[in-house]
Amino acid sequence: MLAGMVSKVCLILACFGKLTRTIINHYIYFDMIYLMLSKYRVYSWAVFLVLIIFLIIFFTFKERSQIQDLVADNVKNYFHKILKQKEQSLLSLAIALGENSSIKESLLEDDEQRAKELLINTANKLNKFPMLENLKLQIISKNRYLFARSWDSAFEGFPLWWFRDDMDDKKSIKKPKSGIEIGMMLTIRATVPIIKNDKSLVGYLEAIELLDHITSRLREDGIELVVLMDRRYLKEASLMRNNEVVDNFVVANSNASDNYVRMIKNIPLSKLQTRPMMIDGLFFILEPMLNSNGKLLGWFLLILPPNSYKNFTNESVGIFKFNNIFNQNLNHVVRFWQSSENLDEVYKNQSDKELIQTLPKLRDEDRVIYLQKARKILKNYNKDELIDIILKSANHTKKVGEIR
Repeated sequence: MLAGMVSKVCLILACFGKLTRTIINHYIYFDMIYLMLSKYRVYSWAVFLVLIIFLIIFFTFKERSQIQDLVADNVKNYFHKILKQKEQSLLSLAIALGENSSIKESLLEDDEQRAKELLINTANKLNKFPMLENLKLQIISKNRYLFARSWDSAFEGFPLWWFRDDMDDKKSIKKPKSGIEIGMMLTIRATVPIIKNDKSLVGYLEAIELLDHITSRLREDGIELVVLMDRRYLKEASLMRNNEVVDNFVVANSNASDNYVRMIKNIPLSKLQTRPMMIDGLFFILEPMLNSNGKLLGWFLLILPPNSYKNFTNESVGIFKFNNIFNQNLNHVVRFWQSSENLDEVYKNQSDKELIQTLPKLRDEDRVIYLQKARKILKNYNKDELIDIILKSANHTKKVGEIR
């Protein structure tokens, strides 16, 4: 009997021990699960925080990138409007002067001295106005020799066909054109064929400006311009061989900021060709520089300090600044006309006035249609009358014309 009781006690103890072990094992198991879940929660929070930080950085960078793209677009639009306006004004001026009978006669009579005096007098009169203060004029004979200039006469009689692609004797400039071109220097140039009554070519008249004037205009609005011409064109642009060199480019505008020129020597221009960049608080925009035939000549580098960058974040600022500068320049012309005598007697009739004032506002493809009409009209005006028409037409156009 005693033995039976002992065996029962042992059995109970064994069951209790087994239960105890089971409870302990389950406790350890649940504790391990709890620890695992705790670690998992820590890892989850860590991943969540990293994801939040990543999203914040991503959207901040995206917003900054979008703002930079907006500023770049505004600055490019503003710059190209100024450049286009300059090209069109030179073209209109060259068209008018190309119809001057005295210039045609000097070419036909091979009178270089008379042609030079005509160009000097005309340029001096036009140089009184800020928008034309750097204007230069030259006449080229039909066989592509430099006939006369309004400035340095050292190169008169010089053949142009050997270093100017557009003056190749196998090519013919049949209609007026304007754009960035390379000659002995990089310039904005308008070239107009001078045509006789029988439609035969007499020669060419060119209105020329360096890019220094546009550089100064942009600087007034806090934009620095560095014009970079490809070094391979130094063969033609012989007067620029002593200019500052940046990488494989030559600085073409003589009034570019020396500080910025030194700075960009340490900037990878190849990266700027992909997209604009903010470097050391300055915003750099690289824009291709093409000639009138779409050939790449180099790059326009536009640089904005912080204040200017902030100003151009406004989408409408480009147009506003363009109109503002335009009006400032034209105030000089307006004052000139207000003090001139016979203000209303510049044009011989109302139809002449309407056609001449409409011409500069037309797009290139539309302007060609009206050129023949304009030629016939302008033949009836002498040199001084043509200059007056150009200035008065510019005044009228900028007040009522559409900015494109």
